[in-house]
Amino acid sequence: MPRVIPDAESLRALADAINAARRVTIFAGAGTAAAHDDVIALADKVAAPIGHSLRGKEHIQYDNPFDVGMSGLLGYGACQAAMDGADLLLMLGTDFPYDQFLPHGVRTAQVDIEPTRLGRRTRMDLAVLGDVGETVRALLPLVERAQSRQFLESMVSRHARAMSGVIGAYTKDVERHTPIHPEYAGDAGRRGLRGRRLHGGHGHVQRVGRPVHHAQRPAARDRVFPARLDGQCRAARDRCGAGPPGTPGHRDGRRWRAVDASW
Repeated sequence: MPRVIPDAESLRALADAINAARRVTIFAGAGTAAAHDDVIALADKVAAPIGHSLRGKEHIQYDNPFDVGMSGLLGYGACQAAMDGADLLLMLGTDFPYDQFLPHGVRTAQVDIEPTRLGRRTRMDLAVLGDVGETVRALLPLVERAQSRQFLESMVSRHARAMSGVIGAYTKDVERHTPIHPEYAGDAGRRGLRGRRLHGGHGHVQRVGRPVHHAQRPAARDRVFPARLDGQCRAARDRCGAGPPGTPGHRDGRRWRAVDASW
């Protein structure tokens, strides 16, 4: 894979925009796959909450103290509030297609390795053509450390409250339910409960939707689910197997099939 390094002028303009902003939010996509630690370091330095698309979830959410959830049709947490409340939205490696979820009144900078994606989905005040990792590593020495972390802390707190309510509603007193709630399975996996049986009998269905919110990776080395997130659940029936009509991810008592769906 060739290295795509941003030009110095674009990089300087992006650094100036970040330094001038009081509230920066990062929105991360699949292009952050090899840049997790770099993006976390940038967020820490400029006090930026990090939201993600569903395709970006598996690459940026784990080991991320600045996570504020996801936007889009399956969005949750404080991601939308963080984007709407920013005065600079920094889109990293995402071709997020749902422009109705992107803030049209917020100054937007976009970094992508593919030039045709720049500005394709939303307003673009600054465009940087380059690999996300290369760009962020070059950007770090140019940006100033944020003087205030109030915006970041308020969005992280808001996200924690939102997730506590959602998870609690689906995971309280459900350990013995059959079939189990898929949210409980996801939350149990997230908390590392590897020794607990998460199924009994057969015919359990994992629905597309809210369970995706809880399929969080607790660490980089530890995937909760083996199935790779797969944009828009294309060919879900072929990929996941058919359960009851129209439901992907049916366990038929003989083997597990992939149950993740993704944007």
